[in-house]
Amino acid sequence: MSSPAYDPALDDEEFFAFEGPPELRKPVTEALARVIDPELAMNIVDLGLVYFVSIHDKEVRAHVTMTSAACPVADIIVEDTRHALIDALPGSRIDVELVWEPEWSPDRISTRARRIMGG
Repeated sequence: MSSPAYDPALDDEEFFAFEGPPELRKPVTEALARVIDPELAMNIVDLGLVYFVSIHDKEVRAHVTMTSAACPVADIIVEDTRHALIDALPGSRIDVELVWEPEWSPDRISTRARRIMGG
């Protein structure tokens, strides 16, 4: 099962905290939604794995988490996230940090993802 393409028109949810130029929120969200958790076959935005993105003067910081500290694909997801942000914001310095606070919970899964999962 592959994750459907992210369509911001389907949701009015704010998926993660965002600091930066408002016109960059949509392209950043779309770029991050192309990052797929290979174990769950769903994008990291809908899974609620993205906590925070900050963009200031070509400096980009992102905080992401995993569904479990034992996630065997954490390095892959972090690297894919970094590459997605590089593609969306060329010329920027990208820093993706894996964080564990607050702890991820299924409550972070988007309404859209819940519909897809049949919940």
